[in-house]
This record gives sequence, C-alpha cells and structure tokens, in this order.
Amino acid sequence: GNGNIGAGSEGTPATDPQSSTEQQPASDSSGEVSDGQTGISGSNEQEGAQDPASTDQGAEEPTMTAPEEGEGFGVVEPTYVPEGVKLKDDQIVEESGNYSVLLRYEGTYNYTIFEARPQDRAVSLAPSRVVDLGFTWGMMSGDALQTLTWMYDGIEYRITSADLPENEMKQIALSMQEQSGK
Repeated sequence: GNGNIGAGSEGTPATDPQSSTEQQPASDSSGEVSDGQTGISGSNEQEGAQDPASTDQGAEEPTMTAPEEGEGFGVVEPTYVPEGVKLKDDQIVEESGNYSVLLRYEGTYNYTIFEARPQDRAVSLAPSRVVDLGFTWGMMSGDALQTLTWMYDGIEYRITSADLPENEMKQIALSMQEQSGK
C-alpha cells in the first residue's frame, strides 16, 4: 500500500505549493525570527555555518563583486514582518536600464516595499518630515497613504502603506538595513 509514497516527492515539496521554491528559505527564516523578536537573528548569524577560520578560502568573494556588472542589485527582504502579515508577491522590474524591486505584503497591514537605484528625477514636493531610523535619516510623506523613504548604500528604499503604523515601518526599515549591511 505504499506505492505512492515515493511518487511526486522528488520535484514538488508537499509543504506549501503556493510559494515558489526559491522563496522558501527566506520565508522560513523570517518566520522563525519574528516569533521571539529579541535579537535572536543576530546571534544566529554569528554562529552560522560560515566559520571564518575554516571555510574562508575566498569562496565567498565572487558574490561580492556581482552588483558592479549591471544595474541589478541584491533584493533585500526585511527580516522583520509584523504579526499576521506575509509576503504576497515580489516582482523585479527592468525597463530602460532601470532596475527596481517591488515586494507586496498583505495581512494585518498591507504595504509595498520598493527598492531601486535612484534616478535623476524631480523630487516630489509632497510635504515630508524627517524620521530618525537609527542608522540613517528617512523622510515620511503622504497623508492617507504614507510613504517612508530612505537611502542606504546607493539604493533608495520606500515603504508605502495606508495602514502600517510608523513604528512598524521603522522596524521593517531597520531589519532591511541589517540584511543589506551583511
């Protein structure tokens, strides 16, 4: 009676057919961290499998130089996601040499994260105020639909939401900075 156990176990994991395979590691790790938001992620990274003494043979080096080749850059997903929120979809937009990333989250709060290399465009004159994010200064603009914008490492990040509280926006921004600063 166990004829069908091996069937289909190869290609398709039975866990979650909706998430594509490459997203699973990201969503798994962020799920674990958000349970006890007490800086667990920090200590995990130190004890991670990469022991500098034994494995640092320069194997990691090529990945560091990749972004210089083209307009692309590594997608930064926040490690912090508010309770009851999940990543709905992500899309990478490449048009006329502009490379940008759009991450859409939904659930308790609905918000969009936009990452792009800043283009030479007119800065919108929407009234905005300066927000201290701890690692840099951000700009908060908008009224019903609020946008938090900040620059880090040559990339412009924007979080836009109609219902995400400002302190949640700051936590998401901080977790993204930790990702990109690795």
